[in-house]
Amino acid sequence: MRFKLHDGHERVIKNVRLVSDLKRNLISLSEFDKQGYVFKGENGVLKVLKGSMIFMKGMQKNGLYSLIGALVMGSAATVSVIRLSKTELWVD
Repeated sequence: MRFKLHDGHERVIKNVRLVSDLKRNLISLSEFDKQGYVFKGENGVLKVLKGSMIFMKGMQKNGLYSLIGALVMGSAATVSVIRLSKTELWVD
């Protein structure tokens, strides 16, 4: 998925599962953790960092952090052809 973020740059998040009909989707911080990203939260702002680069930011609203940025439409280029059961969708 390609996002245009708070700094005007576009960032790509790979290996994601998108549910296109949902009004909001979740970004799993544990997946970023596996890839070596670090998180810092203060004053209602969450930063996802890789080294000294701020990869993305979120603002806290109603107990959740919302991404500061927007999805760049038409950027989802791959589709899984493997059918999974409903229980397999949540298994890592």
